[in-house]
Amino acid sequence: MIALRARAARALGSGLVFALFVMMLTVPSTVSACASCGCGDPTLTAVGVEQPYKNRLRLVLEERVGTRTSGADVMRERLVMTRTQLGIAYTPHARITLAAFMPLIASTLTGPTGASQHIVGIGELELQARVLVARDRSFAPRHLFWLVAGLKTPTTPRIHDDAGFPYPDDDQPGSGSWDPLGGATYAWFGGFVSVYSSFLFRIPTDGERGYRRGRSILSASAVQLQPLPRLAIQLGANLHYLTADALSNGAPAPNTGGFVAAIAPGLLINPWRDLLLRVAVEVPVYQSMNGVQSLGPQGVLAISYDIL
Repeated sequence: MIALRARAARALGSGLVFALFVMMLTVPSTVSACASCGCGDPTLTAVGVEQPYKNRLRLVLEERVGTRTSGADVMRERLVMTRTQLGIAYTPHARITLAAFMPLIASTLTGPTGASQHIVGIGELELQARVLVARDRSFAPRHLFWLVAGLKTPTTPRIHDDAGFPYPDDDQPGSGSWDPLGGATYAWFGGFVSVYSSFLFRIPTDGERGYRRGRSILSASAVQLQPLPRLAIQLGANLHYLTADALSNGAPAPNTGGFVAAIAPGLLINPWRDLLLRVAVEVPVYQSMNGVQSLGPQGVLAISYDIL
């Protein structure tokens, strides 16, 4: 059963990649548009800081792999998690961008005895709206400021082990709750040098069984250098604060929550037309976690394509 689930996860991930490339290759050239021509700026941009223009449509497939350990001595557990996320962002108005993200999560949890559990499931659908509230000019702006609002929906079924018992709430692919989020993003496009900064908070609600995941605040900033038209180098710094999860009786869940500061070097590569690859790694440089837990580096690979 575990092998079947693992194969199913790999097949679904491969299917998402295949579907993305099929969509890219089957779009008629008569409706394709160069994103740089549409927005007037050739700066390479990841999802979330695109130069806005009406009818821009961007697809993205992102893969994240990271590790986490929790518990002391004989109770130590190690989690390796892979998150494959398919997203779409559409700009119906020059100041409004709507986005939706759906993840597939595959985790391997190794317990104190060395035995491993493989947990695979579809994550929860997240909807976002980004509104451009200020810019210095309408065409090829240099300064842009957005407000962001969104909602994570409880679309994930509970995952059970081979014996039919549900995995613990903190190991489930989703929280089973309606979670609002909000924040702001600023971008400065200066040609060779660009700067991005964002702030995002999430307020999880109680899940179906009363378990509530921690509230979080994430601040991410990056400086980008673009020495070549098709290559950009990024150096980012991420600050993430997460409160402890809450059990159904209101008590804090052990070994959850804390503060992490990480550096995030990365590359943006434009190999063909409006196809963009982003390769990055997020490396924790300071951690102040609740209980006994530690986060390892996280690798990121994202493929995005502007259809319109």
